[in-house]
Amino acid sequence: MKKMTHRMILTSLLSCLFILVGCSSQQASKEINGQPTPSAEQSENNEDKVDNPDAPSDDTTTPEEKEEPNDEANTPLPDTIEITLAGELELETHTAHLQQSELGYFLYTLEGYRLEQEEQGKDILIAPFNEEIFMRIQPLGNNVSAEEKKASITEKAEGNLTEAESIDESNTAYTLIEEIPSDTGTLTLLHVGKEVDNQLFAFTIHIPVIEAIEAAEPAFLAMMETVETQK
Repeated sequence: MKKMTHRMILTSLLSCLFILVGCSSQQASKEINGQPTPSAEQSENNEDKVDNPDAPSDDTTTPEEKEEPNDEANTPLPDTIEITLAGELELETHTAHLQQSELGYFLYTLEGYRLEQEEQGKDILIAPFNEEIFMRIQPLGNNVSAEEKKASITEKAEGNLTEAESIDESNTAYTLIEEIPSDTGTLTLLHVGKEVDNQLFAFTIHIPVIEAIEAAEPAFLAMMETVETQK
C-alpha cells in the first residue's frame, strides 16, 4: 500500500510539473503567433520596389533611429529567479539562486540546496534537510544517445523498473521509476533524461522513504527545469 501511495504521489507531481512547462510553452507560442501581419498596402509597396528597384525608399529612419542588433542571446543570466513548484495544496513560488558547475552548465537552486561534484563527470544537488535526499546530474553531451542511456539504466537496475505515464514531450527523452527494496523500506530512484541546448543530461533523484519526501520531489523537478549550458 505504501509503495502504491508513493508511486501515485510521484506520478501526480510529475504531471503538475509537466502541466506548468506546457502552459509556459503555450504562452510563448501565443506571443510569437500574436505578432501583427503586414497589411495589403505594405505588401503592394514591397512588390513595387521589386519591380522598380530605382524607386525612392520609404525608409526615413535616421542612423540614430535604426534598431540595434538583438543581443538577447548574450544577455547574462540573472542572479536569482522565481520558480514554481507543486505544494501540498497549491502551486508555490520560491526564489532560486544561480549556480555554476565545473562541468559547464548553470542551474538555479532553492535556498539551502548544495551543488557539489560527486565524481568525474557527475554532480549531486543535496537537500538541506537530509543528505540522503539528493539529485545526481550527469551531462552526457552528444557522446551518448537517450536510447543508449535508457538501455544502460535498464540493464543495471537493482529493483523493479517502470516507465512514468506522464512525460514532457518537449525535451524529456525518458522518465523511469526504479524501486529497490531494503531492510529499512523502499528506495525509489527517479531517472530522467532531458535534452538541454541539444545536449543530453541524465538526472537521478534519490528518494528514501522518509518524511519530507513530498517537499523534495517537486523541488528537484522544478530545479531540473532551470538547467542551461550557456550563460
